Amino acid sequence: MSRKIETILEVIAEIRELRSTTMHDSPFADIRRQAVRSIAARHKRAVATIQNNWLRGLKPEISGTAEFDTLVEAYLSGVSNHIREILLQFAQDKSDRQKIEKELPEFEKASPPNGMHLSQNSSLAAGNGSSHQQTAEPPVRAAGERTPHPAPKAFDLRIRERKIRKLCTTYRVLRETDQALRVRRFHGDRCQICGSTINLADGSTYAETHHLRPLGAPHHGEDISENIICLCPNHHAMLDLGLHRLKAEELRTADGHKIAQEFIDYHNHAICQQAETVSAGA
Repeated sequence: MSRKIETILEVIAEIRELRSTTMHDSPFADIRRQAVRSIAARHKRAVATIQNNWLRGLKPEISGTAEFDTLVEAYLSGVSNHIREILLQFAQDKSDRQKIEKELPEFEKASPPNGMHLSQNSSLAAGNGSSHQQTAEPPVRAAGERTPHPAPKAFDLRIRERKIRKLCTTYRVLRETDQALRVRRFHGDRCQICGSTINLADGSTYAETHHLRPLGAPHHGEDISENIICLCPNHHAMLDLGLHRLKAEELRTADGHKIAQEFIDYHNHAICQQAETVSAGA
């Protein structure tokens, strides 16, 4: 088994132990720091060596300790399998996969798609959704064609009940797969609902894309252009939250891209219906 996977799994196991015993009321970042210190002392290795296993080894999927804390806490809280899915992507052989599957068993949670919620006193509850991406050669651009501005890393909004008002911070995951970038180019970064785009200071444009049937469990959507819609940030948030039903005849079209009706139906019936059910029960 690779040293990177072995060390990360050991860190998660140590966090789980500390979180359930001596540090159950501590901020998650403090628990992770103590876990790393304990492992470093146990193996007589530098703390920086332990920590660098995910700071460097898991980029670009995990960009640093804050995102690592977010994903691990979400898994240990029974909210998201996303850290498990990321580690499986980095598995180098069969033994890596078997160890990950043993130490981080997958769970099914009936919860709304694509999101994370960060409260004041804890890290956050991460949404399900696979970050698997298809590998493809970079598309050829015509002379003078503007390069789409890359979407920032964040976490998707989750539909959730709000029976108690509390200050919260929300992150959104914008998955820029090759298919998603193609859809943005087809539409010139214009929202298929309202037609707006964002013009940036460097002359490039910006838009976001959304999988109508979300990737990963429990939806298992496909990363194909027929399942992807080009949106402005406002309409992306509305679709994430299930606040906007779609009609094919009302969407802006572009040569080379057509959304399949089955994915529009899935969004309307699975995502919007779920949001309406949550709202009605609030």
